[in-house]
Amino acid sequence: WASQDTSKLHGSIIRLTANNEIPVGNPYIFESGWVNSTRCNNNNSVFPFLEDNNTQKNNLTNKVVCQEIFAKGLRNPFKFAMNPNIERTQFYINDVGAAHWEEISIGGDGYENANYGWPVREGHCKNGRSCGNTCLISSSSRDNENEFLEPFYAYNHYGKDAAITAGVFVPNGIWPKAYDNKYLYADFVYG
Repeated sequence: WASQDTSKLHGSIIRLTANNEIPVGNPYIFESGWVNSTRCNNNNSVFPFLEDNNTQKNNLTNKVVCQEIFAKGLRNPFKFAMNPNIERTQFYINDVGAAHWEEISIGGDGYENANYGWPVREGHCKNGRSCGNTCLISSSSRDNENEFLEPFYAYNHYGKDAAITAGVFVPNGIWPKAYDNKYLYADFVYG
């Protein structure tokens, strides 16, 4: 579950300044209340647990969190596409799925500390709870649903090979107006 583990950079969107510093707005920094936060990429992105006088080595409350993390919970973010048509920072993330769903999620300004859900969720569904284009809902299948950011768009590949690998925003004014600020994507297998 590395993409849910904030002591590792796996499955995360990391954000640094042009000078390779940690931005003040990152969610897992000391100034945001994370007393165990540290720079992680100096040690293979895996850190030990901190110890103090009365805690066990594996006490999760003392686990180090990586200051570089901007958002977490991605499976295989194959493509990031920046939106050139707006003034704030916005990008779409093509996250290659596992058994059922390929996803497009939104990131950028306002998405600090977003949790995209992997491996608890795939697409709009709790992992392992898909049937065709729907989620199988039970009383426990939407546990912690507010903890995760829904994908902007997801499509089911019905357990067959697929990989959402290409994506680009159409710059305003280069094609007919109907295409202004539209996002085009492609699948490696399905086209």
